[in-house]
Amino acid sequence: MINILQEVVTKHSRWGFWKCYHWIRFKGHKFNHKKVWRVYKSLGLNLPRRKKKRIAKRIKQPLAVLQVPDKLWSMDFMSDALYHGKRFRTLNIIDEG
Repeated sequence: MINILQEVVTKHSRWGFWKCYHWIRFKGHKFNHKKVWRVYKSLGLNLPRRKKKRIAKRIKQPLAVLQVPDKLWSMDFMSDALYHGKRFRTLNIIDEG
């Protein structure tokens, strides 16, 4: 089983345990997941978790308030459901001024 597991990991280095296990089972080997996990851990194949990517902070700016009508319009689709489950969509258009 060690040879089979090492073969899978050399071909697909970023696969985690469960993907390797399912591949081994798909190939016809009848090892249960507990035995494969023990060998996987003993070989030191545990992958470190990937870290989240941080988004750069944006500069806060106050919103511009327009005093003149018909300069800036916003529109958006919205959806909702009636009490009996029928869904409907609306197009909302708003004058920002």
